[in-house]
Amino acid sequence: MCARFYIPDTDDDAEELAELLKQLQERFPSENPERKLQRGEIRPGMQAMVIAPNRSTQKPSLFTMQWGFHTQSGLLFNARLESAGTKPTFRNSWTYRRCLIPMTAYFEWDHHHRPFQKYRFVPKTMDEGTLLAGIYRFEGQMAVFSVLTRQASSQVLPFHDRMPVILSWSSGALWMNSKINDEAEIVNTHAIGEVAASPVGGTLNFLDSDYNPG
Repeated sequence: MCARFYIPDTDDDAEELAELLKQLQERFPSENPERKLQRGEIRPGMQAMVIAPNRSTQKPSLFTMQWGFHTQSGLLFNARLESAGTKPTFRNSWTYRRCLIPMTAYFEWDHHHRPFQKYRFVPKTMDEGTLLAGIYRFEGQMAVFSVLTRQASSQVLPFHDRMPVILSWSSGALWMNSKINDEAEIVNTHAIGEVAASPVGGTLNFLDSDYNPG
């Protein structure tokens, strides 16, 4: 699953932020991502910067969207890669509304032990893996997105059995233009599973209502 991702917002992460902004500025020269990019730890329900095709030009552009599809059963902030193309909630978005979410890391909790320990996962090569694959839709006038998840790679499996679909800038362009339709191809050919894990913060217990084990 993916219930948190990160955009650098401190001096300690200045190099990571500079690299991410460089990537955005090179691909979206008419935008000002440094001013618009939401920073810090992004949680479901929050606004985040998302890359999606512009309705008028069909060229990739930066938009602000809210994280999570609103349903009667709650906020669906993740969509399983294996079933998103067939489930009624996600099917139309899978086919017509794909997006990318810039990030430099995501967070997960080791749910094999109690209390839960929070871990930070960083793609091994920053310039190759700084995007999450997602889908979006419109709820009234509001655009919302969900992050695609896949079976965990061997590096993530000790902590959780799911992980977000992480893409490079080049494979991200293919995903957003609907050139990839087979979920196995996305994982086997394009998704990045090499991540570095490190513990952060304190532990988490069952009284923390902000935790969703997914």
